Amino acid sequence: MKFSNRKFLVLTSGGLQAALLLMCVWMWSVWMQRRLVDSFRQQATIDAQQLVRDLATTIAEEGDEVGEVGSTAWRRTQQRVQGLHESPDGFVCVVDTARNLIICHPTMRSTIEQGDGAPMFAALRPPKDAERGWSNIDNQQLAIGRNVSNSTLAVVSFQSNSRFVRQAKTVLLPLRIMGSWVAIITAICSGVMVSSVAAKYEHKISNVNRELEHLVSERMDEFTRTRDAIIYGLARLAESRDTDTGAHLDRIQHYSTLLAQQLANQHPVIDTDYITKLRLASTLHDIGKVGIPDEILLKPGRLTETERKVMQQHAVIGSQCLREIRERLGEDDFLDMAYNIAAGHHEWWDGHGYPNGIAAQTIPLEARIVAVADVYDALRSRRVYKDSMSHERARQIINEGRATQFDPEVVDVFNQCSERFEAISQKSADVTEVCLLEKIRECLADAQDAADVDRSLSFLRDEATAEDADLVESTT
Repeated sequence: MKFSNRKFLVLTSGGLQAALLLMCVWMWSVWMQRRLVDSFRQQATIDAQQLVRDLATTIAEEGDEVGEVGSTAWRRTQQRVQGLHESPDGFVCVVDTARNLIICHPTMRSTIEQGDGAPMFAALRPPKDAERGWSNIDNQQLAIGRNVSNSTLAVVSFQSNSRFVRQAKTVLLPLRIMGSWVAIITAICSGVMVSSVAAKYEHKISNVNRELEHLVSERMDEFTRTRDAIIYGLARLAESRDTDTGAHLDRIQHYSTLLAQQLANQHPVIDTDYITKLRLASTLHDIGKVGIPDEILLKPGRLTETERKVMQQHAVIGSQCLREIRERLGEDDFLDMAYNIAAGHHEWWDGHGYPNGIAAQTIPLEARIVAVADVYDALRSRRVYKDSMSHERARQIINEGRATQFDPEVVDVFNQCSERFEAISQKSADVTEVCLLEKIRECLADAQDAADVDRSLSFLRDEATAEDADLVESTT
């Protein structure tokens, strides 16, 4: 897990936990606020009932003079009303239910003294069926009233519900702040803990992944080496039926790799993986020769037309064999390339090749590459029916086949690196000569003759080593 991923995990988990905790705090505070509002309203109802009861009793004892604005009884009652605790959300008043007037009010005395009066608030109006006391309670207001005995007067305590809400919020504010901080701190601690645990197990997982990747890499390398060895062994087995020494496959690998490297700039499909597969797949170009009879394959003279047609079947036999393997194994890029080479390395650019007579770009690129490499090596190699040809003559023949037998583009890059082709061919010939001299030395009994052969072997080995170093440097 990368650092950015771990950071995203910590932020996400911490944010979710903080959001959930804050939501829980908010839901709890809303529920608690409702409970507190109900509690405050219930207590205010009890207090208001006691207050209006006491004031109504006092007014009843003073008689009807309270209803006369400006009278002595009215003044005493007004002073009592003004002396009661008042808030912006509540007040206590004395109303005249017959005239729908507020007689005594903490802030309306001047208006009443002028005789204008005021319409009685709907919340202050007693119900028609109210005998002594009444309550008008809803989510907006709380009105508690008490009729004055033997009078049209009533004492009313009015309080707005906002007062209780404000009281509940005042009580809950510290708890809400504290709960929010607890939620945030808990989320931070949880995030740090998640980060610590993630970092701890990330290291373990990373080590396990590296071990698994190393193990898988080793197994894949082992499998690849085994596969390549088997494939190359099968190709050598097929070549062993021919008169070549077996170095033909090694040279084909070098030639094909060299041409592909030169063509990489013109063909984006040619990358390191393509060249690696081509190097091995090129060895299977003549795998179909296993199905050609020895009397034709090893014939020292020129083949008849019938024998030539039989010999040409090796492209069909090899491609069919590889196609059947691919059908059993499923899709495989290497087998696809090997099939294309086996089936198409004898096709001609102008369509006069075999076995299918396809032409130009319809011939797979890998087959066009191997075609030039195979013909060059055939021209440069000695066979039972012909001598080896010089590099210049082989190059001339390939150029004569440009745009007829061979892809012009492949021939052009062949000309660019033909000197390295010659070096590869010469190195292979020197190795063959060394092997021959070693066989001769084993058969010699005379010490002087053996010494002469040893000197020749030493010279050839030194020369081959130097050329090998130059060749490796040039081809890479």
